Amino acid sequence: MASIGQRIRQARLERGMTQQQLADPDLSKSLISLIENDRIRPSLKTLGKLAERLGRPVSEFLEPDLATPKDLQVLMALGEGALSRRDYRKAEEWLEAARSLAEYRREPSVQGKAIVCLAEARIGLDDVDGAESLLAQAENLPIRDERLRIRILYDKANIALLRAKHREGIAFIHQALAALDKLPAPEHELKIRVLLLRGTLYGQLGRMEDALISYHQALEEAESRRNYAALGDAYKGLAMVHRLEGSLDMALEYALRAKECFERIEDLTHLMIASRNLGILLLEKGEPASAKPYLEHSLRLAEDLQQDWSRGLTLTELARCALANGDLAGARRYAEDALSTVVALNDPAERGRVLLVLAEVERAEGNPQDALRYVQEALGIFQRSNLLPELTQAQGLMGELLLTQGNSQEAAPLLLQAYKGTLSLTATRRLAKRLLDDYVP
Repeated sequence: MASIGQRIRQARLERGMTQQQLADPDLSKSLISLIENDRIRPSLKTLGKLAERLGRPVSEFLEPDLATPKDLQVLMALGEGALSRRDYRKAEEWLEAARSLAEYRREPSVQGKAIVCLAEARIGLDDVDGAESLLAQAENLPIRDERLRIRILYDKANIALLRAKHREGIAFIHQALAALDKLPAPEHELKIRVLLLRGTLYGQLGRMEDALISYHQALEEAESRRNYAALGDAYKGLAMVHRLEGSLDMALEYALRAKECFERIEDLTHLMIASRNLGILLLEKGEPASAKPYLEHSLRLAEDLQQDWSRGLTLTELARCALANGDLAGARRYAEDALSTVVALNDPAERGRVLLVLAEVERAEGNPQDALRYVQEALGIFQRSNLLPELTQAQGLMGELLLTQGNSQEAAPLLLQAYKGTLSLTATRRLAKRLLDDYVP
């Protein structure tokens, strides 16, 4: 088997790079020469930097036969550090290497922890199937660490949330909280995560009072630990609940606090989301001029972070903002840019939302037939996706367009459906709460 140095040299040559091109301020050409000639053994951090610059996984350059227990500890520390920073790609790379090494060294406890952490990285990367498969592997290992079992329950609840199986998620959360209470020493950070997830699940189920309690409990824990990432998440959750309850001023207050927390820890991904949320809240409050700077900030971050999906979402909101400001040309420009982005990402739901904005632009410009064409396409998307809020909006807009054309016969049933849909959005939330009260403590 080729040595580390030989594999690094081969990877460099395959990329057509010289040693000077591979070097950077923290990685000199002379050091690279010593490594490639096997004169010195690189540290794991140096190996990680080389792997990143060569576009290869770090596991490709590891030598399991020569690895020490300390190497495994370092790999886990690097992986968990990247996970806590929400750098999921980097976490995946380090944790995959840790898992392979732990399996080679026959250390099931470390292997189990690496797999669970890797599952959490996959959840962060929206690879739900991959995360679920990893958790099944972890559960088949002889794990004695009760904290790790609680993390598995937490991750299963997170997967249930992503699959809209909210009742199932709540059941996992209650198991996790019961297990946390039985631990000999408190696990504050893990408890915060569980409480935050419980708040999100309750919010999705319409149990707003329970969601508020969960978020406030998480807030107290996070404040005592000075955990600003968790504080930001708790404030973001509280903003979401107050928005759903119609308390836009309270929602704005909490959303601003969330943004401040993410700014403090320089979490650009969540800062991008927080800025977009503030823009949406201000739009809903009827203040498009105030919303625009937040949405533009979110767009810049999405582009810097190369987050195409978030870029598409923000472009849609900027189109709505321009429309509310009477800037029809700007609204069309943003909406067309958003449409090309979400089509490339194969996101039909967001495509439908963009089409509604374009319909509003066409209506404002006096093109009712083009507006109807956009609404009809959006209506079909929302019907297939069972998206009640968007479906209700599309039915209302289509009814209004038909009414202005004098077609009251077709407009009337659509407007009635939109009216019923508006009522059922609140009724569904109340019904979900009543039903869930029978099954969840």
